Amino acid sequence: MISALSIRDNNEPAKTWINLHSRELVSLNPLLVAVAPESTTAILKQGYKLDLKLEDLAEWGLAARTIRSLSKVDNELASMVLRTNHQGIAQGFILKRDNIDYTGFPEFINLMSDLTPDILKKCLESLDPIIVETSWSDRLKGKVEERQAAETLINVIIDKKIKSLMDIANELKQLSKD
Repeated sequence: MISALSIRDNNEPAKTWINLHSRELVSLNPLLVAVAPESTTAILKQGYKLDLKLEDLAEWGLAARTIRSLSKVDNELASMVLRTNHQGIAQGFILKRDNIDYTGFPEFINLMSDLTPDILKKCLESLDPIIVETSWSDRLKGKVEERQAAETLINVIIDKKIKSLMDIANELKQLSKD
């Protein structure tokens, strides 16, 4: 319902509805935070752990929208959400599935690089080179968004000089050019 009601660029009329009912909220999801970050920050500041759900059936576009909206209100809170989701983010970085919407993935990486470069690096360093070589190679052969997701990670690894993945990143970068 929230998605259907956030039809305009300013997320109205959903934003007004959430603002009016914010005191009644007992749980949050990424869409609520993306649509009405001002109203949901109080719950997050009380220690609520917002799950971006990036492990398996990732919605990178929604995650990017959530972090972008939240960072406009409170950079520290946006950083905290990224930090509490670092394990799921690392799992999502494997890019193991081809039936996921990777739209928004490059924006998510840019936001993460700006807000929590240390967590971005930690997530990348935690990846198993053997697993990512296979899955990223598959994504480089997939749809445009899949290729962009893999290329984004490859470029970040090369740029940040992540030693454990550098050889694979250079090899896959060469393959993507061919």
